[in-house]
Order: sequence, then C-alpha cells, then structure tokens
Amino acid sequence: MSRSPSPRARDKLRSLQLLARQGIDLPLTGIAHSPDDTSDLIAMVGRRALVVKLVEGTQGIGVVLAETRPGGGRA
Repeated sequence: MSRSPSPRARDKLRSLQLLARQGIDLPLTGIAHSPDDTSDLIAMVGRRALVVKLVEGTQGIGVVLAETRPGGGRA
C-alpha cells in the first residue's frame, strides 16, 4: 500500500468543494490567485489571523499562520 496521498486528496480546493457540497460546515475560506490578493482575503475575514495554504500540498508544507500584515498591522 502506498503511503503517498492521492492527487485528489492533495487538492485542497477540490476537497473543500466536495465537503461543502455534502453540507459539511467549513471555516470561512477564500482563494487568492496571487500574493497580491492577500489584502482582499484579510478584508474578507476581518481582523482575525489567517491560515494561508498552497492549493496543493501535504504534511504542512506551504502552510503559514499570518497574524499580522507586513509592517506590523494586525491581520
């Protein structure tokens, strides 16, 4: 048995869509197409910290907790 996740399981956006379609409650989620879109996501969630993830990945690679904006402002 392979220990690597299937490509379908690695796609976080697709996983979120499938879970939402089944009526499963999910945290507020936004998608950015580039780092330039980060300000829009911060505005969407308010002044809370953000968990930023790459759309594809496993084992926490590409996951960042953003508690403040660059320059010291709260997220």
